Amino acid sequence: KLYDGEEDETSNEKITYRAGRKKKIKRTIVVMTDNYTAMYDGSTHTNYEYKCKEGEGLYNLVDNHLFSVINESSIINVGTVDNIVKIENIKIIDELENDKTSNYLISDYEAGTLEVTKRPIEFYTEDYVAVYDGQVHKNHTYFIREAEGLYDLVTGHVYSIVNNSEIKDVIRGTNKEVLSKDNTVNIEDITIYDGNNEDVTSNYDVNYVAGKLTINPAPLTVKAIYTSIIYGEEATNNGVEYLGFVNNETIEVLEFNDLVYSYTYDQSSIETRKVESYNILLNGSNVYGNNYEVTLDNTGILEVLPFEIKI
Repeated sequence: KLYDGEEDETSNEKITYRAGRKKKIKRTIVVMTDNYTAMYDGSTHTNYEYKCKEGEGLYNLVDNHLFSVINESSIINVGTVDNIVKIENIKIIDELENDKTSNYLISDYEAGTLEVTKRPIEFYTEDYVAVYDGQVHKNHTYFIREAEGLYDLVTGHVYSIVNNSEIKDVIRGTNKEVLSKDNTVNIEDITIYDGNNEDVTSNYDVNYVAGKLTINPAPLTVKAIYTSIIYGEEATNNGVEYLGFVNNETIEVLEFNDLVYSYTYDQSSIETRKVESYNILLNGSNVYGNNYEVTLDNTGILEVLPFEIKI
């Protein structure tokens, strides 16, 4: 109605109404992904979690609308790649999977990164101890340590280790004490292969802890050889025998062989010169072999035989 003051003048006027048009404006969005990080596990890693960037003039998706994106970005091995998506491969659908992309202005896509980090792993050997036998000894039995922050091999992976550490002889210190050596392995000599026999070592953070290699001396007993004398004769001996040499070794491997003989038989006393058996005693503090633990056995026998009187 039209009024002139309080008077209704509608009937005196010709009224024309022209309807305007309602313009539909697209919803502006910028699509993005967060950065994604995973530890190497031999599998393919992707990140299909998308969101709208917040900012002036930018909007989120309408409630119940979802992203449907074709994304070919992925990563397996250690490194970093951009999680790239082409804008034309971004589609927006509703809960009935109807395409609603035309209602949005996708102005940009900001790619996050896909990162795979190295897998920490630690190999180790236990201590190895053997008794000297003249043979070369090695310890190629390896273990993977179980501990917080350390991991086993990926399923299906195997390792190969080149180990040149070996030991044959007893290692002695300045005071002749027995020492050990490290079962050393160079990190670069550890190789890890996947199920296709491909070298994947670079995907692991490899550590190695060496055990010890020790050769203990073999027991070597020195004992006087049985000797007999006739009553009245001076005590004597037939030398010694060595019990315990290995690998066909002989007295030549002893660095010192300075033996002193003594006897429980003594002609100066009636009690110590009877016809019976006596011990041959050995004294040889200088008897030493690097690979042997020398023990002097004082149970060697000197037998005094009766003097034969012929009538």
